[in-house]
Amino acid sequence: MSRPVDYGLEYSPHDIVFMGWVGDEDGNYDGLKTALHYMLESGRRGYVGFGSDIGGYRGDSSAGPLGRTKELFLRWTAIGALSSFMENGGNGEHLPWRFDNETTDIYRSWVNLHYQLVPYLYSEGTKIALGRNGTLMKPCDTIETLFSNSYFLGSSMFVVPVLQDPTPGQTQHLWLPRSSTNQWIYYFNTSKTYKANTHIDEDTSRLDRIPLYIEQNSLIPMYDLEKDISLHAFRFVLWGDIIVRKQETVMFTRDGQQWLLEFNYLEKQINVHLIEQYDSNEREEWIWKFCQYVDQQEICSQDWIRLYDGATVALEFLI
Repeated sequence: MSRPVDYGLEYSPHDIVFMGWVGDEDGNYDGLKTALHYMLESGRRGYVGFGSDIGGYRGDSSAGPLGRTKELFLRWTAIGALSSFMENGGNGEHLPWRFDNETTDIYRSWVNLHYQLVPYLYSEGTKIALGRNGTLMKPCDTIETLFSNSYFLGSSMFVVPVLQDPTPGQTQHLWLPRSSTNQWIYYFNTSKTYKANTHIDEDTSRLDRIPLYIEQNSLIPMYDLEKDISLHAFRFVLWGDIIVRKQETVMFTRDGQQWLLEFNYLEKQINVHLIEQYDSNEREEWIWKFCQYVDQQEICSQDWIRLYDGATVALEFLI
């Protein structure tokens, strides 16, 4: 672990920072804004993956005995979960259960989301690192998002940070950028689909979510925590109503396997192909199923199958 950009300086060579953190920030919203500034600047300068100390490194003496307010801590937790590197570091005791039960439950939900996204984050980051051609946390630099600190997480997700405490009825006016399918799906309610290149008002009155959007018909590998908490079960998730006939993505596993996932709507099937096995001291066994998330439904193939070259699932249930 090493610093990418901090205080406007590049601290470490790009090729050693597959995962980094952006230094020691204050435990308040100014600290969160500073962390986001240096994270997005790290992306602009081509560092692959990075995060920040959730809740800030330095405590705020005006924020109570834990040095951070509950609200600030959970807003920062959301950004930590939606970064490639999620860590609760820094000075002072600020573990979630030191606040209250609600904080623990919300923190747990973000940790679970982060774990589910690890195959996506790891695959996206590996493709970028091998190609030396980008960053996992890419700033959205259109004029409409100039002061929002919004960013793309990998190729298929768009995140808008919330930098204030929640209040009843609170909304945030935000811009949804261009996408290849011209549609974005709200992660927390897949019945909400928005056109790209438009302004919307999103509810930000809850502590357990921030604006997070998935490009429609993205094919995203995710861990299935209910099936296997040891992280050997995948869901290959297609997001939204079918608007493209074919979709594919490349997935890297943590034991050095590279796979091609191919979805074909006309043939009503998904195929997986082993591309390469990189050197590894350990070979693991994986299982998978296909799911479509649409209109608040999780429609999945019934059987779990072993991940092997040429494995296919017939799909008769697509929407």
